[in-house]
Amino acid sequence: MERKFLVPLVLLLTGLFPASSDGGTPFPDILIGLPRGAEGGAALISGQDQPLPLRMSVEDQKVNPWRCEGMADYPHPSRTTPHVINQHFDLKCAIPAPHARIDAAMYRKRWYGWEKVATGSADKRNTARLRAVTPWKCPQGQRDRFYGIGLFRVEGGGKTWSARVYNENETHIVCS
Repeated sequence: MERKFLVPLVLLLTGLFPASSDGGTPFPDILIGLPRGAEGGAALISGQDQPLPLRMSVEDQKVNPWRCEGMADYPHPSRTTPHVINQHFDLKCAIPAPHARIDAAMYRKRWYGWEKVATGSADKRNTARLRAVTPWKCPQGQRDRFYGIGLFRVEGGGKTWSARVYNENETHIVCS
């Protein structure tokens, strides 16, 4: 079995995006992709979609009081449940955040495009770690490519930090 290593590209939730007054999504639709073969995320700064440097100044760190990062691994066959494809979305903070939430979805490649096959979410208060999983029960022997996306949110002090991260397989996965 091929080993998957998690290469954490930091996803610092530093963008300040106030909730919208019309009841719509308060989060900008910014999708941050990963280099081929990489697992992890990228950074988001106050509405910009440029990556943050891996080393941040003290001033930059003051913007994100919990120093949270989010990561997405590759979709992969479950190691514990037969005939299931999983993808994990993890949020880790240096200091427990007042409120954290992850909403995630996994898609499989079809002849007509991408089909949503699984969703997962996690929501917790006063936490430094949070995981959402998108499990999909698959027919044994079926071969597919998969793609997952997660929306990470941290709230506190009347402000919300958010970012989207995705990851996909370049090759087919066989359901076992």
